[in-house]
Amino acid sequence: AHFLTEAALMALLIEMVFDTEVIDKAVFKIQLNKLFEADSQQQVDEFLESDIFRTFEETLLNIKSHLTKYRTAKLWILYLHYIQILKSFILAERTSNWVLHVESTLSMLNLFAASGHISYAKSARFYVQQMQDLHVTQPWLHQQFMGGLHAVRRSD
Repeated sequence: AHFLTEAALMALLIEMVFDTEVIDKAVFKIQLNKLFEADSQQQVDEFLESDIFRTFEETLLNIKSHLTKYRTAKLWILYLHYIQILKSFILAERTSNWVLHVESTLSMLNLFAASGHISYAKSARFYVQQMQDLHVTQPWLHQQFMGGLHAVRRSD
């Protein structure tokens, strides 16, 4: 339900970007279709560094900053931010990305505290501190985690 709500809110924000007429919707759609047909990471990286994507991203940020003047809109934008943290954490676990795992956990600290989960906030803060120093205290274990062995997987 949260992912569907986030998708609906993002669709509204994206429509607002195209309503500004800073970006030609047809040109952006053509570039996006090329991206979906891309067969290499290099093509994806080129799109993410292109002028049209940067303009799109800047316009979206400007719209979000303008909307934060209103309390309800500010709440929904904060909600989008927290859903993005959740998505990052899920991605980190599914791809065994250790660095993203630690960054996502660090990003969740404010959410734990704000939602009244003080024990989670304290424990997670302590966990993140230990994991950030793991390369010094336990280099072998850090190397294993960097290799993707921190995630639990079901296997034969």
